[in-house]
Amino acid sequence: MMNTNACLFNPLIMSFLLVRCSGISASRMLESLGYEVAGAASSGEETIAKAAETCPNLVMMDIVLKGSVDGVKAAEHISAHLDIPVVYLSAHANETTLQRVALEKAEAETARTEAIIAAIGDGINIQDTDYKILYQNQIHKGFVGDHIGEYCYKAYELRDDICEGCPVAMSFKDGKIHTVERSNPTRTLHVEVTTSPLRDATGKIIAGIEIARDITKRKQAQEALSESEERYRRRTAFLHSAENR
Repeated sequence: MMNTNACLFNPLIMSFLLVRCSGISASRMLESLGYEVAGAASSGEETIAKAAETCPNLVMMDIVLKGSVDGVKAAEHISAHLDIPVVYLSAHANETTLQRVALEKAEAETARTEAIIAAIGDGINIQDTDYKILYQNQIHKGFVGDHIGEYCYKAYELRDDICEGCPVAMSFKDGKIHTVERSNPTRTLHVEVTTSPLRDATGKIIAGIEIARDITKRKQAQEALSESEERYRRRTAFLHSAENR
């Protein structure tokens, strides 16, 4: 049965609610890519109220919150009553809490949740500070495969250590937004990768968010234009040479 209290999402704008992991860099990065930051919250009660008010497409949730409602309870309420997907991020959690999170996530995971996040159009990947992959949406899995729980450098590049020029590593190091371009070996896929750190309420970096945008058509158009300009240059040079003979 459809939840009559579920949020009605704006199909034209992808929005995020950041809960004790807002970070100016993360907000700026999301906004620079055309996404909307619906707001930030620090308590479970505030999170539930803002989620109901703003109807974000995705909630990034710290487990440990102010007040009597923790992140797990807030996520349970949001999932049950608003049908909004939640991604957990936290540097502070004991084994019991982690087990609660695992159970709650298993119960709340639905095809509808993945469909909402997949509809973003860009690949989303969240890694902890050890570069272990915490989350991928379906678009990102389409780029590189399903590697949740694996280390990114091993999963993506078959390396034993972080990659040279890794934008996530740069974001962890200086706390800033970084953008790089990546291509697969056959150059049939080109992506623009933008990364930003995610911080807890104390300002500590607890994870990194990576957004991969497919720019293959743009790169192909640029390459075609360059080839056309080169042909034109050669033809002009040939005609000029012929006139001077």
